[in-house]
Amino acid sequence: MDQLTAGAFTGGFRALPPEVPLAMPVQALGVRPERRGQPASSPAGMGWRRLGVFGPAVALTGLGAWQMSRVLGVNGLTPLEIGILVVFTVLFAWIGLSLVSSVFGFVSVLRHGGRGLDG
Repeated sequence: MDQLTAGAFTGGFRALPPEVPLAMPVQALGVRPERRGQPASSPAGMGWRRLGVFGPAVALTGLGAWQMSRVLGVNGLTPLEIGILVVFTVLFAWIGLSLVSSVFGFVSVLRHGGRGLDG
């Protein structure tokens, strides 16, 4: 193992890159750093954008859960079927959010040429 880390392995192979020390400035942890304006990840209208993604995802999840409850509840819901419905709803919400987010991301790339959130 020492041969690998020291670079003495034949053929010039080094398993680890050479060490490069980084500057570690002293920081006062008891003082809050000053804020410099609005973060780049929060452009204007971000609340509306989030509502535009989460709204349809919640609507899809509600529709999917309602349809699944109709399928499972033909003869009444048992505790096992309720558990299945809960797991289905959680997983469907995950898939629905991914679908809506990817569709809106694709539309954003088509409209703005992939210039980011503030374009």
